Amino acid sequence: EIKPGNYTYVVNLQTLNIAAGQVENEPAEDPAEEPTEEPLEEPKEEEKEVEEEPAVKVETAEDTTENKEATEEVSKLINEVLELDEGTVEGIDEELANKIREKVENGETIIVEVVSKDVKAEDIKEDVKKVEEKIANKNIKIASYFDIGVLVKTSEETLGNVTNLKDKITLEVEIPSDLPKLEEGYTRTYKVIRVHDGVAEILDTTVKGDKILFTSDKFSTYALTYEDTKTVSNPQTGDNIYVSILLLTLATIGMAITLKRSK
Repeated sequence: EIKPGNYTYVVNLQTLNIAAGQVENEPAEDPAEEPTEEPLEEPKEEEKEVEEEPAVKVETAEDTTENKEATEEVSKLINEVLELDEGTVEGIDEELANKIREKVENGETIIVEVVSKDVKAEDIKEDVKKVEEKIANKNIKIASYFDIGVLVKTSEETLGNVTNLKDKITLEVEIPSDLPKLEEGYTRTYKVIRVHDGVAEILDTTVKGDKILFTSDKFSTYALTYEDTKTVSNPQTGDNIYVSILLLTLATIGMAITLKRSK
């Protein structure tokens, strides 16, 4: 029988005071011995796979200066097209833009080729009319008509053509060998007339051997023209005439003095 009161017990060398009638509590565990729960690692987010865009590989059809320049400019346009999921940029129509995207995604190489070919006047009557209006009432003659285009291709097929670029590139055309011979005392100058979207424009040129060099950022019909101008050498100006008269006078005086001495 437990009588009311306090009883003292020694448990595991520890003194506990427990009042009668109370249930003995289990001794608290030493905090130092309490197991520490390791912090839960936050679940790592799954790394998203980054889809790499296909690299654009553009080459020239031939190792020529104008093709290298064309390749650089067309590459700029192609990169702009590839940045768009759909649509196109100036100079490349939508059909060509879609073809470029498809071929590049398949890892195919894009090839750029500058093509120049002679055309007959009867085949481009509207363009010929624009050219003739541009040189009306001038002593300018037509040497030839030709067409220049920048083609976009793969090794298997031609995808389309570029109508204009952001920057100009250097182009060249051969001087026809059947032009009339330049007469003595005349000089010949060449100009290129470009017809693009119904607008004719005269372009400056540089002669290099048997070729004419010029720059353009638009591609359509061209006309090579020439003009023969009479060369003027040492024109008689007022000063030249005065000097001539003075020399003639001095010569006359000198002759008179010589005659007088002779007498």
